[in-house]
Amino acid sequence: MKRFLSLIGIVVLVYLIVQFFLPLFSDGHEVQYIINDEITIDESFYAKAYTGDYLNRKTYFFKFKIGDYDFSFKIFDDYARRKRIIKRVEYKESDSSICIMPFDLKGNPMFTYLLCKNKEDGILFNYVSQSDMVMNDFIETLSIDGYIYPEVVIPQKRDTLGDNDLYDTLIENHRLVIWKYDGIYIIDSDSMEEVDVFSRSHYDNPLGKIVGSYYVMPNYDLKYDFSGIRMVQLETLAEEDFDIGMEISHDAYIQGVEGNNLYIYDLENESQFVVDIKDKSAEEVNEFDNFYNQFEFEAVDSKLFLDKLKFNNYFDKTELMESYDRVERYGGGIDGYYYLYNNLGTITAVYRIDVLDPNNIKLIFTGENINEVCYLDEYVYYIDGEKLYYFSDNTGRVKLVNNFEFNFNYENIFEVSKK
Repeated sequence: MKRFLSLIGIVVLVYLIVQFFLPLFSDGHEVQYIINDEITIDESFYAKAYTGDYLNRKTYFFKFKIGDYDFSFKIFDDYARRKRIIKRVEYKESDSSICIMPFDLKGNPMFTYLLCKNKEDGILFNYVSQSDMVMNDFIETLSIDGYIYPEVVIPQKRDTLGDNDLYDTLIENHRLVIWKYDGIYIIDSDSMEEVDVFSRSHYDNPLGKIVGSYYVMPNYDLKYDFSGIRMVQLETLAEEDFDIGMEISHDAYIQGVEGNNLYIYDLENESQFVVDIKDKSAEEVNEFDNFYNQFEFEAVDSKLFLDKLKFNNYFDKTELMESYDRVERYGGGIDGYYYLYNNLGTITAVYRIDVLDPNNIKLIFTGENINEVCYLDEYVYYIDGEKLYYFSDNTGRVKLVNNFEFNFNYENIFEVSKK
């Protein structure tokens, strides 16, 4: 009998060990559960990409309804791949909106800011007006559960580099590159560098781009056409030159980057080129699959390129998207977003749609004169007037650089990458 009980104990132990480690090797999960006795949550975890897609980060996606109002959001965390991450949801309704705060397995609030929905137009948003007494009382109530509404942080000036006033707000593992007419500034949280590249100043920088660990530019010192490429290694600051063996006019634009390849379209000569910075070579690619459509290359009518078609604006737009002035896509079919821009007189409103939930649109920020925009993970970097900001759900809007010149020259003047 003792031997039998021991055997049962071993089987149970093995079963528990398998159940503990099995999620670590799975591609993800989908589970539905009920909390608060009223909210049905659909939870999906993605550990890796579907076939034909890509995934930069492990992602949890949640979708649920409270009454007539549905919510969805993503968390870029793996929570040890656990299931049923949300343990409870607190929410509050006012005449104009409904706001929520979910709490995770450990009882921690999952958002920096409340996630709210406007009852009239169904648009999601984060920021609660000081005049909204109902929601401010809700925030006060949540403080009992450890939620602290973030205070407004005034960025402190870090240093000056050229005409750029830099603030102490750069994300630790992000790198910022700013064009300086005869070269570039390279800035991260630990260092600032100035790299002179050209013998004379060039106001415009239409073809500069980060590719891998390099900032890649044509030789702008050549007046009309170029065949020379100049690269700056962003870690070591080493400069490299190579000749691509063909000439491209300065009337060209960057379509996008895929791996080590930079895709350029020459509007003057109506030709597409791919520059391989690893092999230091280039070729004209008009005659075969020539455009990156989200996850794979496909043949596209090159006449579309005359309208400056790029990798991040070539996709099928929904009826909702068609009503916006500009729509761009960043990320994959799991961790990606659509960003939508509407010019509303004196301001520009910026919205976001999750690729996993095309029916929910969220207002993320507004600006008076939003021009150049770069995306990196969940961060949106953008120029508004003379200031360079970034935005994420966790940080809100944060000022990073002040440069009066941004009022006049902003096209492709900066870019961001991971360190």
